[in-house]
Amino acid sequence: RTGGHRFQELAAIGHAVLRKFYDRPRTPGDAAGRGIQSQTSMQDQSPLAAVTHVAAIVDSADDAIISTDLNGVITSWNRAAERLFGYTPGEAIGRSIRIIVPVDRHSDVDEVLRRIARGDSVVHFDTVRRRKDGTILPISVSISPIRNPAGRVVDLPGSIPRSP
Repeated sequence: RTGGHRFQELAAIGHAVLRKFYDRPRTPGDAAGRGIQSQTSMQDQSPLAAVTHVAAIVDSADDAIISTDLNGVITSWNRAAERLFGYTPGEAIGRSIRIIVPVDRHSDVDEVLRRIARGDSVVHFDTVRRRKDGTILPISVSISPIRNPAGRVVDLPGSIPRSP
């Protein structure tokens, strides 16, 4: 896939995410829009600006957010993931998600990827992961497959809530 095609996919994904977020009904005092640009200014942004905005939100989140392609290759890695697992984005992106999965749990990764490829939903599960230093830690994972406008799964972002 060329860089231009990847950018177009990311722009479509970014716009879809923002559309879902900003077009939902609001209630008085709704915190969703506070501290973030107004709905009007977000709608006026270019696809690049929208994707950049979403990327900034993800990177500043307290939860570790990691995405992989359908082969389990890491495609994004935020700062919280770096703090939790000890790998920099440069060390993690482009490598298999198995770098943070204990060997005895590799089959779990294969099963999740198979289920998503079949179209099944894998929303939330508890498991363990391995830090760069070898420490094993219990975690809770939520996976929300991202689909392109044609409905094909193009990315598998996972969120791991910040430990108390």
